[in-house]
Amino acid sequence: MSVPITEGSLSFDGIGKIYYRQARGVSDKTSILLLHSNKLTSSTWKGLGTIHNFGYYGFNTVAIDLPGFGKSMKAKAPSNDDDRSFLINSVISALKLKYVVIVCPQMSGEYCAPILMNANSNTEIITFNLVGMVFISPKGIGKYTKSEYSQLEIPTLNVYGERDNSDNKNTAMKMLEANELNIDVLIPDTGKAPYVENPKKFNEELMRFLRSRCDITELLDDDDKDEYEEVSSTDNNKPVGNNLFSNKLFSKMADTELDAFDKAEQEDSLRRDVTDMDDDTFDFDNLDDNDDSDTDGLLKDTIDDDDEDNDDNKSTNNDGGFLQKLWG
Repeated sequence: MSVPITEGSLSFDGIGKIYYRQARGVSDKTSILLLHSNKLTSSTWKGLGTIHNFGYYGFNTVAIDLPGFGKSMKAKAPSNDDDRSFLINSVISALKLKYVVIVCPQMSGEYCAPILMNANSNTEIITFNLVGMVFISPKGIGKYTKSEYSQLEIPTLNVYGERDNSDNKNTAMKMLEANELNIDVLIPDTGKAPYVENPKKFNEELMRFLRSRCDITELLDDDDKDEYEEVSSTDNNKPVGNNLFSNKLFSKMADTELDAFDKAEQEDSLRRDVTDMDDDTFDFDNLDDNDDSDTDGLLKDTIDDDDEDNDDNKSTNNDGGFLQKLWG
């Protein structure tokens, strides 16, 4: 099943153009917004197959280039937390997303931590329903206290690599443990960017979180509920829209469903027609497990991007270059 990925840009006063990539799922009710770290961009998520995979499973999946990065290079970055929250809210509003899970690697935590707090407090800045947030060695999370995190009513997933000993990871572990709805997930044999180093495992854990913790049924209005019930009445074995969130599926979400998700990754996403790829997508069928190139050095250079002394955005115009070197 081919899931097209569309691309475009959104213009905002005082900011400029924000570039995005989007795979529309069967239903528009639940969306995933993928942000990025300091040296990667939206093309990373496309190259890893994440946009395609979750679009296939019914999620409206969007990845953006934050201001100053990739194809949003000329956009002006917000200077404070409220403006960062306002920008992400504006992107979500412009794309007409209603129920959203945001994935926040490393540097993008500067955007996500204030969004999480504003959404939890029901401030006027946030006009969408934040149904979950995923952190990966995030910056900015230490701006708030454990007491504030203990008051959260929004599920969080804290994903970290086994070899990640960064201050960002340690602060996230300390703060998010106060959230009763938080889940910590360790991905073995990875560092600061487990979603790049082991995308298969990361996607499985993200899918598990979406199915088990991000139930949107209580948030639906009457019209949404009618459509939800119609979708949920379909064959439970089909990856159709918000059927993923059906309570009936929660008890079945373990190994058999994740095996089906893994199979879809292997048989569909990783075998995309090369003619459908642009310059910053990658042919996973031709990965060479025996490649003796210096991938460890490339990976280390990439995932160390959020060290305090490395925030000058020298590599912000890296639109998938790292992945092209590593997997091309």
